[in-house]
Amino acid sequence: MSFIYQFPLFNAFLRGNLSPLSAENQSDTNYKLRLQEQLIASATDEGLYALRFPKPLHPKQEFYRRALLSETYAYCNELRTELTAETNPDIRAYYREVILDRHLTTCLQQLGELIAAKKLTYQMLINPTADLTQEEGINAWCMHLLKVCLAKAYLEIQEALADVVMYTMSETELYSTYLKELKPIALLNKRSSTPEATKPTKSYTEKPLTDMLVASPAVTPAPVTTMAYLTTKEVAEILKVTTKTITRNLEKGEFIGRKIGGQWRIEKQWFENYMQTLTQDKN
Repeated sequence: MSFIYQFPLFNAFLRGNLSPLSAENQSDTNYKLRLQEQLIASATDEGLYALRFPKPLHPKQEFYRRALLSETYAYCNELRTELTAETNPDIRAYYREVILDRHLTTCLQQLGELIAAKKLTYQMLINPTADLTQEEGINAWCMHLLKVCLAKAYLEIQEALADVVMYTMSETELYSTYLKELKPIALLNKRSSTPEATKPTKSYTEKPLTDMLVASPAVTPAPVTTMAYLTTKEVAEILKVTTKTITRNLEKGEFIGRKIGGQWRIEKQWFENYMQTLTQDKN
């Protein structure tokens, strides 16, 4: 397996430094400053399922929305491309077992256990009680956004591996099976009846929780474009070197970039400045 299949940010979100439940990430933290300093990839949603979620009402929610959506989009886009390109049925079946049957289902189970332990139930978002604190409401919002991101990833990859999937899971089945949410689950997961309409539109509006995930055409969060990136292949073609050379430069810190969905990306503005410097040196 030549690509990273682990869902991005999951461990950091559940029990690491990105956990919304940790003391250093409480809602009274200066999230306005964090938002200004946050570096986000410009990944857009190229999948078959549009992710929709209630509008963030607090800077903490916006911070987590930006982080999760950009990484989820990049993860789904890259895995769909890699899996679609693989034609060997035995390898495709292996990918199904590793990514769907083991990894993503385990992530959903672990998230469900945490939600149950902390009592951050789905009902908190639908029918908040008078004694619900702001912190509890925000944390429930963050955890269920992660839930929907995981579900989108599962559905996208399930679609890409449809020929080797023995039983197709719906979004509702994912939540009832792995997060133990009781039916009826107020979620809707529809496939588009128009074959040409395979990509969601790119705009963001507040939607009820009953419409978290629907197949396109749909309304989705606008892609975050705070920073543009180039792939290692694009940079290698410009410089006329191999992608391995670019990767080595990134690992040594000679190029400025970051890993998104397990793949290296080079900051576009930095690279443009780098090319200008090379041109000036030649002159």
